[in-house]
Amino acid sequence: MTRQQACRMGLSALVTAAIAFSGRPGRADQDSIEPPWGTVHHDLAGTAASAELPYTLGEGPMEEKWRLDVVAEGHDRAGGRSSIVFDKDGNLYWISSTGGGTGGVVRLVSVDPSGKIRWAGNDGAGNVDPLASIFSGASPVVGQARVYALGDAGGLLTIAAYNKSTGENLWTADLSASTAGFNQMLTPALHGGKLYVVGLSDAKSRVVYRVDAESGDVERTSTVPEVGIAVVGQMTFVPDAFGAGLHGLYFNGDSGNGADGVPEVYGIKLEDGEASLGWASEGGKAARSHPIYSEATGYLYTLTWSDYGAQMYVFDPAAGRVGSHANSLATGHGFYDVGALEFDGTSIIAGGFDGYILRYNLAGDGTVTDEVVYKGGTTFAMPFWGETRVLGQLLRDAAGNSVLVTGTNSLLDCCASHIVALDVTNGRVLWEHGTGIVNPHQFNYAGGPILGPDGKVYYFERPAGGATALIAVGLAAAAPPPTAGFLMANAQGAEVNLTDCLFKTGDVLRLDGSCSTGKGLTYAYDADPSGGVAIDQVRPGDPAAEIVFGEPGTFTVRLEVSNAGGTASCTREICVSGTPPRCSLQVTDSAGGPIDTTDDADEVPCLPAGGTAIADASGSTGGGLGFAFTVSPSAGVSIVQAGGAADPKATIAFTDAGRYTVRVTVTNDQGSVPCQKIICVKQPPTCSLQVTDSAGGPIDAADDDDEVPCLPAGGTAIADASGSTGGGLELAFAVTPPAGVTIVQAGGPGDPKANITFADAGSYTIEATVKNDGGSAACQQTICVKQQALLDRFLRGDCNADKKNDLSDAVYGLAYLFLGGPAPSCEEACNTNGDAKLDLSDAVYELTYLFLGGPPPDAPHPDCGDDPELGPLSCATPGC
Repeated sequence: MTRQQACRMGLSALVTAAIAFSGRPGRADQDSIEPPWGTVHHDLAGTAASAELPYTLGEGPMEEKWRLDVVAEGHDRAGGRSSIVFDKDGNLYWISSTGGGTGGVVRLVSVDPSGKIRWAGNDGAGNVDPLASIFSGASPVVGQARVYALGDAGGLLTIAAYNKSTGENLWTADLSASTAGFNQMLTPALHGGKLYVVGLSDAKSRVVYRVDAESGDVERTSTVPEVGIAVVGQMTFVPDAFGAGLHGLYFNGDSGNGADGVPEVYGIKLEDGEASLGWASEGGKAARSHPIYSEATGYLYTLTWSDYGAQMYVFDPAAGRVGSHANSLATGHGFYDVGALEFDGTSIIAGGFDGYILRYNLAGDGTVTDEVVYKGGTTFAMPFWGETRVLGQLLRDAAGNSVLVTGTNSLLDCCASHIVALDVTNGRVLWEHGTGIVNPHQFNYAGGPILGPDGKVYYFERPAGGATALIAVGLAAAAPPPTAGFLMANAQGAEVNLTDCLFKTGDVLRLDGSCSTGKGLTYAYDADPSGGVAIDQVRPGDPAAEIVFGEPGTFTVRLEVSNAGGTASCTREICVSGTPPRCSLQVTDSAGGPIDTTDDADEVPCLPAGGTAIADASGSTGGGLGFAFTVSPSAGVSIVQAGGAADPKATIAFTDAGRYTVRVTVTNDQGSVPCQKIICVKQPPTCSLQVTDSAGGPIDAADDDDEVPCLPAGGTAIADASGSTGGGLELAFAVTPPAGVTIVQAGGPGDPKANITFADAGSYTIEATVKNDGGSAACQQTICVKQQALLDRFLRGDCNADKKNDLSDAVYGLAYLFLGGPAPSCEEACNTNGDAKLDLSDAVYELTYLFLGGPPPDAPHPDCGDDPELGPLSCATPGC
């Protein structure tokens, strides 16, 4: 504490004692604002930040400590844009509106921190002092000696001083001929024992007064005709702004048009109380005045809406506008421009639209940068935080972190406005307290919320159509019950119209319960009626969920939130209309696999004849759907829709091969729409197999006496399944037993022929398997394979098969040829001369060899052997 502050506090104590003794204020020529929050935004610089008011609420939780029915006490709430203010002892002061129990008479009211009315402004004899007859928008000013309030007398401006202990009117200064307009009064500035007041002339804030704070004497009256707008809110006072002893008075507002040539920001130069225009500048749109002066940078700053292109304007106190800054979000600052100067003076914490809290970093050259501190509310296009549509207050906690105390707007029916404490140093919410006030798109608070010296947060609730009460909120002794609320949006995050049935069945309704309050919440959603309603909630601890309504109607959507403090619920109704149906159809085989549309070479099969397909229209959308399935052509087709017309699936059996169109028509009260799929159905293949030797001759199935031979061991058979039927066939050949067998299918699986070589004798079964989209079939043939030695070993010239060559062989052959004798068992053995035929020349050749020294027979001779070039002559019985 500085020596000057200590002196001031001592002076305040002396003044208070003098007042208590005499009923009249003592000498206080240098009266000044009493800490910690004696005027709107704490001080003359509009910083809205107080290091003298410690933040002690930690992370909550919070609960309502008391409420005062000010209407029942004969008073009313503060005006919409005016603030509750405090003296050092924590007593509250506000200027009432004209409603409630006031009978239309505005008065100054004070309440102690326990919720008891201390006094209303009075005449000292128990009668209410009529401060005003119109709603002013100005806030009281608590000085160290007395409290001051702006009012009117029959529409003409006045200012009054009151005893801080008793509320007795000490003086009222007549500031006519200035007028007072509804919600067009600026809060006076108190400096050095002087009050600086601005009144209206021609409905513009042009007349500047200096009033002695002790006596109420009007010392100076000046008209500044260059002021072109009327303003409400607070003025900023900068001592010596224009030079030694030349103070500056600043305010801003809205001319209604950023390009109309009418300035929005004014710097008024005060020279010994005389006021003149220092400068005027274009400066954006502001619903109430709030210039912020930083001693660290030496500049003034205003926060504005986005209407005129920028959201912050920078001014030199003596020279006027330095520049403007459009923030990176293009988000403005609305009716209550929540803005507070950080304690080092180099940044401003501001509340933007859509729940954004920003930090503007201030450079010594007047330039500005920005960053997002926090995004409140939800990810929807209409977050329930909306703008921070109340006064802001920056405090410091025990760790030195800066804490913003403010409040959220209530944009939708189910989300009450919240008081919030935000650690802006670390960008996190410390606590949120649901007020229970639901007043969509309106001011939900009056006068606050604002933390007082006693550690409670105060505000006037403004329920739509309900009673006004002054509320005190403080730290909860135990976990209080939660509050429940949620927003509803479409898939794009935009607000859903809840009553005109524009929301359709099948559309996604997004829910977000982030505006519920309480620690450790679980969230559970349901809908009534529940039929056809699908709710997708990721986990119970997640405030978000999605709902799809399968049927039209009016539904009550309910959220229940729970924690250790209890349970709360919130319900909202939504009208859902039918959606014109959209058709979707999938046709698969009974195992869920695809079915081709045509018999082609790809890997997608046709359905086999006699098979069953599943037609599934479950992907169709639209409420109250009916499904009708047909197939064309219909012959040989059976359709089973087990669940009747409401069943989106059907089982379809096909008796015959062909190409079929499966169709479903989806219908509801909004109309009908068909969709279809084409599938192919194929007959199963048939198998045909022929096995021949390499010359195309037959091969016997067994070694017997008929004329069909076995295949010689080492020989090759031709397996031919070309006679099989069915399109798109794949063929595979197998031999049992497989040992010693080589299969060559030269053309791959599509080749109907295979060369099969058998190394060993034996009985073999050759099998062909054919398959296509319609199924598979197999066929087989058995052949015998014999060793060649068993078939063709003989001695040439041994016609009678006695294993020697002599005269009897020639006689045997002549008897067979000319006398009807028996046939030789091996004709090739009788073919002595090897000319591949039996005739007289063979006997002659034999006799010439035996008796005349002729050439011997060809091999095999003189020993048994085989002839690798067996000709057309047979050798059914081996000769040796």
